[in-house]
Amino acid sequence: MKKWIVAGLCALLLLSAIPVFAADEVGLAGKSEIMASGSWVKLSTEGGSITLTTVGVTYGKFVNANTEAQLGLIYANAAEFADLKATILAPAVAYHFLPTSGNSATVPYLGAGLVYARVSESGVSETSTKLQYFAGVKFFIGGDYKTANKNVFLEYRRTNVEFGTMDATVNMVWAGISTVF
Repeated sequence: MKKWIVAGLCALLLLSAIPVFAADEVGLAGKSEIMASGSWVKLSTEGGSITLTTVGVTYGKFVNANTEAQLGLIYANAAEFADLKATILAPAVAYHFLPTSGNSATVPYLGAGLVYARVSESGVSETSTKLQYFAGVKFFIGGDYKTANKNVFLEYRRTNVEFGTMDATVNMVWAGISTVF
């Protein structure tokens, strides 16, 4: 129930911010983005927590100046458990808060979507589908968001994953680089 409330509040925030932060149809509108990233992840369950690292790639398409449809593919491996692995497919929508006047090399964003995770350990595999939400900031390199085609980003994501009787909360801190074309 708590995740639905948080997801609803994020959606409400996005909808209320659109008139304030809406940009004209220039800059990112119609462009694509490929993001490569790595993350540190803390997986928390009732029995404790473990940390793991992930690598991922995301393709995004800006449907207008602010809104980007994304599809991410993530691979995770837990260092504490040599054979615990996860493959994650993560479709999402991100809203970028572009300045209403002037240009900026720093662009914050919020997003929400789904996580389809396939977790396997010792030959046993299970899948689950959960909600995810995230917030981040992109720092464009060599110009602003209208002129630069590369950026580095830092992002926080939160979701849940099921495996056996475990329902784990997943907190991810992402860092990476992307190219916009």
